[in-house]
Order: sequence, then structure tokens, then C-alpha cells
Amino acid sequence: MITKLLSSILILSFLSCKSQQANVSYTSKLEKASTMIKANKQLSDDELLELIPTTEKEYLEFYSLTDPNRQKEWEIFNQLNTLFESKLSKNKTILKNYLEMSRFVDGEFAESYFEVINYYVQEQNDNFCEAFKSLSEDKRKRIEFYFEESCE
Repeated sequence: MITKLLSSILILSFLSCKSQQANVSYTSKLEKASTMIKANKQLSDDELLELIPTTEKEYLEFYSLTDPNRQKEWEIFNQLNTLFESKLSKNKTILKNYLEMSRFVDGEFAESYFEVINYYVQEQNDNFCEAFKSLSEDKRKRIEFYFEESCE
């Protein structure tokens, strides 16, 4: 009995540690991107792809750049968004991941995010429709309207 309990505790500790490592990894990527942007260095498409949040936890870390107490990071947040948006029509993987982020966006960022999606649907309808079809069902919910209005 004690062996099973200790085994369970070790497994939970391992899983918790893995979860924290994943978050640290995303935080490290944000910090690296921030340093590169401040030094006027280009981010590759692969680096940008890693910066598009894929979990709610990553999104909250990304959105925390807008915290008034992190005034200097606000510009990094804006520049990353500008970079994401500039790559939507050029990189299908960035487009797909950007669309998947719809699950997490919230608050005033959600307003501008959905404006970008709306604009993109109007300008790049075929690309949007193709990308939307590649999304799993749970990743489509908040942008389904655009598909129904423009793709069917």
C-alpha cells in the first residue's frame, strides 16, 4: 500500500515538473524574442510559430506582456502581433496556429484579434477556408461564424 502511494506521489511530482518545464520553455522563448526584438533582429518563421500560444497557460503568459506594470513589454506584445499578422498569408502553419489561438483570446485583445480574422477572411478567403477545415472541432468553435458566412 505504501509503495503504491509513494509511486503515485512520484508520478504526480514528475508530471507537475514536466508541466512547469513546458511553461518555463514558453517563457524562455518569449524572453528570447523580446531580446531579439529589442536588438532589432529578425525572428524566423519557426521562432514566430513557437511564440503563438497553444495552451491557455501560454496565452496568459503572452497576454501578461500587456500588464501595466510591464510597460516596456507592451511594445514587444504589439510587435509580435504585427509579425504574426504579417505572416498569415505567407505561412500556412502560422495561419493555422493563429486561428487555433481563438480558443484563448479574451478581453480587449480579443476585439483586435477577431478584427484581424475578419479582415483576413475578406482578403484571403480561400486560405482561411482551407486552414479552417484543417482545424480540429474543438479549435473551430469561436471562428465557425466566419467559415459559415464565407466558405460554405
